[in-house]
Amino acid sequence: MKKNGNDVLVDTSLIAAYYIPEPLSDKVEAGHYHLARYWLGLFNTSLRSLEALHLAVASTGGLTVATADLGLSKSARVLGLEVLLLSVGKG
Repeated sequence: MKKNGNDVLVDTSLIAAYYIPEPLSDKVEAGHYHLARYWLGLFNTSLRSLEALHLAVASTGGLTVATADLGLSKSARVLGLEVLLLSVGKG
């Protein structure tokens, strides 16, 4: 997915009723785990482990995070990531 010509990581955790591997799941490296652990250790967000890992992949890849999860979007912003908060339109 792209936003203004930039790649976007779409958080599907709230969209799918069952686990669907994220498109970048096979790209996770040790550095992503280290960054996620560091962010969790700051205790300044409501992140959980897999959320922190998603954000680490997005951050190191220079991706915008697209999510419908308000808590995840707030945490991503605290950590300096660009976020696209998705919402369901009325109508």
